[in-house]
Order: sequence, then structure tokens, then C-alpha cells
Amino acid sequence: STKPAGCSRAASSLQSVITTVHKSMRILIRIAAYALICSRAAADAALLNWAKSQGATVSPRLAIRRTTYGGNGLFVSEAVAKGTPLVRIPGDLQLGVEVLAKSDAADLQRFVKGLPWQEVVQAGLGFLPCAAAICAEKRNAESRFAPYLEFLDEVTYTNAIAQCDTDDCPVLAACDAVAAEKVKKMRYGLRAAARANAIDLDELCWAAAVVCSRSLRRRVAPPLSPEAVDNVGPVAATDRSRLLPVIDLVNHGGSQANAAVQPLKNDPEDPFATCLVAARDLEADEEILIDYGAGSPPAGRAETFLLDYGFVLPGAGAYGFAALEGDFLPAVGQFSADRAGMRDVSKDELERLKARIQRLVAAASAAHKGKPLAFDDVGEPTPETLS
Repeated sequence: STKPAGCSRAASSLQSVITTVHKSMRILIRIAAYALICSRAAADAALLNWAKSQGATVSPRLAIRRTTYGGNGLFVSEAVAKGTPLVRIPGDLQLGVEVLAKSDAADLQRFVKGLPWQEVVQAGLGFLPCAAAICAEKRNAESRFAPYLEFLDEVTYTNAIAQCDTDDCPVLAACDAVAAEKVKKMRYGLRAAARANAIDLDELCWAAAVVCSRSLRRRVAPPLSPEAVDNVGPVAATDRSRLLPVIDLVNHGGSQANAAVQPLKNDPEDPFATCLVAARDLEADEEILIDYGAGSPPAGRAETFLLDYGFVLPGAGAYGFAALEGDFLPAVGQFSADRAGMRDVSKDELERLKARIQRLVAAASAAHKGKPLAFDDVGEPTPETLS
């Protein structure tokens, strides 16, 4: 049977409307995506401009870009030589407990000062002083860190502490039982601490997630004045966890790390400044990467990645990692004489060899300010040790 002409025209008109709507939707999606990209680019530029206005030094060859695996990352727009400082953050722009100690947030100061530190450490909540500092600055409408905290507020956090209001988390069911228990203990401890001190739980959870996933522990931090120590207590005052604006955008590279975070040697302006430094020559458009877990054993690193950063690398157990310290050297003598390659070496030669190793390790360790010498799974020095 033949459809009436009116029906055919109506169907054709409807199809035309649908096609027009689909085209309009695609255009709107493209416009929205473009607006989002422009918004992110503007936010990235604003962060770099703010950091420079606050005394940071940022290489003109450094750029914030989207990574192929999601999220932001730091890249070099041109080739960079090994040893080049890419970002320098002065000591007073590193957000940590000293900022809290100098703030007007008396309730948060009392909070960290009165913490039961033995229980806090056992629960893995040593990050609380730095988290409280973030809370204090976020409340402060005139905080110099306000633009930085606004930038952080746009980031989604997936680490263990991000959802601390409940233990009912499907991800925990897939975790190792020991790691899952640690997560529950951390969450319970954070809830108890917030409740006991009348602190907003969501505020504290967000700050804790930021600290766990973005902060770095400084080898040396500016000493606090006696008054500042009294404000936060002697234990919290020793916390060396710091948020380093811009530097905290660098992603984990593991064995592919090509940069290190360290003090700038003999910095004439600020002995507490911290730099992101190229650990090898970098090619144009290469992403800057550091090793988040340098210095810790493989099992501990995998767990740290899960708890603090919200990810575990595929095949995490396939790579070994060792940190050799001077204290370990006496043990080497217990088995070195039994090694096949050492059987024909005289006892006197072995003693001289061990003495030489001790001198070399001591000299290298001194250059690293006492930090262990770190080597990867094939015996090569890590970027931090090389730098």
C-alpha cells in the first residue's frame, strides 16, 4: 500500500528536525569541549603566573599539559640539559605546618597540638599537621595561597583517605587484607579526630587527600620560632611535609623518572628553597617525571601508591629496589668472601676493598645529606642518586 503524501512529508520533516537537532548537539558538545580546554588552559596559566608573582622561578621551557593517560602533567617545550632547574619554590611558598603556626586558626592549632601522637602515628595519620594548614588557608579569604587552593579544588582525588566518611568502599574488597585494614584505621582515626575537635569532616578529608597525594617531605625545613612551636606543639612542629605549588603537578615515572626534587646547592637567596631539576637531558615535548617512592622497598611502594595516590602500577612486584646505607656495609663482609668472584682474593685485599667501599659510600651519602644511595632493579643509580 502507498502512504499518503501528507504522511511522507511529515516523516521527512521529522527526519530533518532530528538531523538538525543532532548537528546542533554535536556543535554544542564541541563548543563545550573547547570552552573546557580554554578554561583549563587559563587555569594553568593563572597558576604559573601566581607562583611567579609569589617568588617562584619557573623555566620558560616548562608547560602544563594534558597527559595521554588523563590529568595534568609537566612537560618541557624545548630540549633541556641535565641539571637544569625547571621550577624553584622559595621556602615561604611551601605550604606546611609553619603556615598553620603563624595563622589565626586557633582551633586548628589546638587540634594538632592536642593530638594523641602515639595513636596518630600508629593509624598512619602523620599528615594531619599539613592537612590542618590547608584547612586554615582555605578558610582565610586573604590567604596568599587562595589561587593555588582554587586550582587544587578542581582536581579529583581517588586515594584511600578521600572518602573517609565511610568504610563501605567496594575498592577495599579487592585490596590486600592488610592494606584494607590500614585504610579503615586511617578513616576511623580521621573521623574520630574531626569529631573530637568539632572540625568539618569533609573539609579535613579533602585536605588530607591533597596532602597524601601531593605533598613531599623536605630534608630540611625552616625552623619555627618558639612562639610558633608553642602554637602547634613540639611534635607537630617537626612535620616536614610540604605542598610545593607547580612542582606537585609532576607525575610518577618509576624507573623512567627523569627529574628529581631537591634543594638547589648553595642557593644564595634561600637555603630552604626547593627545585625540580632535570636528572638527565630531556627532549622537546617530553613529560617530566619523578619517582614517588624512591628509597622505599617494592612492597611498601606498591602499598604507598595505593593508599596515598589511589593507583598501583601493573606488574608492581616485577621490579626490585634497594637503598644501600653505610649501616649495611658490615653485613656485606659476612658473605663477600663466599662469593665466587671473591674466592681468590686475599683477606687483606678484602679488608682494603671494604674500607674503600665504606669511604665511597660515606662520601656519596654526605653529598646526599645523609640520604640513602638508591639503585634500581638492574643496579643502575636512580635519578635522585645521579642528581
